[in-house]
Amino acid sequence: RDAKAMLATAASQLRNNPECTITITGYPEASKTSQSNCNKRVSAIMTYLTETEGISADRVQTSCEVGGGPANTVDLRVH
Repeated sequence: RDAKAMLATAASQLRNNPECTITITGYPEASKTSQSNCNKRVSAIMTYLTETEGISADRVQTSCEVGGGPANTVDLRVH
């Protein structure tokens, strides 16, 4: 699935539900390089949501958790 389409869908849900927030969690491997890439990845997603989709930054939380999910993936949760 196209990543921008998925983010647009999440942004639409956020706009339609002003009380909702989104959590972006990346799951890097244990290496410093993978962790650095994870931080860049979740930051890029947050920037896209705030600058392109107009979502307020205080509604977006980000984190990177080694071993929390499949390596080198990102999970979006609107809640």
